[in-house]
Amino acid sequence: MPNLVMADWRGWIYPDKRNLSEYIVLGRFNSFDECKQTSLLNLKKMPNGDYECGKNCKPMFPSLGEESVQICEETVKRINSSSSYS
Repeated sequence: MPNLVMADWRGWIYPDKRNLSEYIVLGRFNSFDECKQTSLLNLKKMPNGDYECGKNCKPMFPSLGEESVQICEETVKRINSSSSYS
């Protein structure tokens, strides 16, 4: 039986898409879809917000742990051009 490795997705939301220095860590997810759905639910209260989901992320500075900038194998970010999320 092959050793199946699941992707580790992490999510962040930005309350104001123009200020990426302020963000909220959503946590870890098993899939991009899970990350996206959680992000969109949270963004319903933040019409100027945006989200980012990263796959298999590692801290740039391991000594800082989760507070460090994350380097991800893949990053998916929604650019919100309107205030409506679906």
